[in-house]
Amino acid sequence: MPPEHESPVAAIDRELATDPTNADARLRRGEFYYRQCHAFQAVYRVGGCGPEPFRPAFDQARRSLARAVELAPASPRAWAVKGDLLVDLEHHPEFDVEALASFDRAVALAPADARSWYQRAGVCTRMGDHAGAVVSPRQAIDLEPGYRNDASWEFPELTDEPGFRKSLADSAGG
Repeated sequence: MPPEHESPVAAIDRELATDPTNADARLRRGEFYYRQCHAFQAVYRVGGCGPEPFRPAFDQARRSLARAVELAPASPRAWAVKGDLLVDLEHHPEFDVEALASFDRAVALAPADARSWYQRAGVCTRMGDHAGAVVSPRQAIDLEPGYRNDASWEFPELTDEPGFRKSLADSAGG
């Protein structure tokens, strides 16, 4: 019987002890540590600490999400969360290639996932692949028009790329 005030990760770990191949539990464990990592990173950004405190949470999240996509390679959510974790660490560009591969897989599995298309655009832009980046926000905007406003200021590097301004104008209806 589980303790009355069991931590979320302890409950997930108990599930995994029973079934180590439970992809959903691996995904939830990765998401738990991803949220922890994100919280530490927010503190880091305002100058409260160095990057060291969120590194253990990042490593736990990365291992859990790698296992989740291994166990459930057809899960677009698992691939998208893995990409989110990697892309959120913008001061660690060595993860961009892996993040892009995760978003590529997520949109291949779920082409209507506007958020993954949008996140993919950010990774392409950071990597200097502006031609690849132009396609992604267009897909996101077509699926979710609210991304149009974000794209116009979030990707200033793309404003001179052929097709980007046209994509924004087309999505606005003119």
